[in-house]
Amino acid sequence: MKKIILFLAVVLFTTIANAQEYKEYYDNGNLKVIGNYDVNKKQTGVWKYYYENGQLGIVGHYKKGKETGELKEYYENGQIKEVGSYKDGYDTGEWKNYFKNGQLYSVEMYENGKKHGECRYYTKSGQLEFIFNYKDGRKHGKIREFHSNGQLLSVEYFEDDYGVNMNSWKYYDENGIEQN
Repeated sequence: MKKIILFLAVVLFTTIANAQEYKEYYDNGNLKVIGNYDVNKKQTGVWKYYYENGQLGIVGHYKKGKETGELKEYYENGQIKEVGSYKDGYDTGEWKNYFKNGQLYSVEMYENGKKHGECRYYTKSGQLEFIFNYKDGRKHGKIREFHSNGQLLSVEYFEDDYGVNMNSWKYYDENGIEQN
């Protein structure tokens, strides 16, 4: 048991000792970037990017030079701008984007770096504006747009980014009454 613990300690120490910390600074002396490179000179671990005023801009995670895990991006005022995850360098799962006022702008789903599934987009006041469906990064399926009062404005259909079945597209007035 002691040999296993000693072996793990040596491996951990060697890994840490071989990691090279990287720092870059702005002309004003403020930190611009901080992170680590592994023995193969690839980004590893947590990397932080800062605005010139010192405000944190991005926190991302790397493994063997590829983005992996959670990413958080901030506006220069410190407000969250984007939150999502990477897997082997590709966007994956749910990504949320925000307006500078902190209001949710979008919730997008990704698979292998491409939009895939239902994505919702909002106005600066928080009103749902669009619902798109994607397949492999292209509009696919039902697309819905909403009036500013929340009523459905239109329903359109797409395949591979092209509008289809245009005769079945529907449009509604602000009271939800279908228009011809």
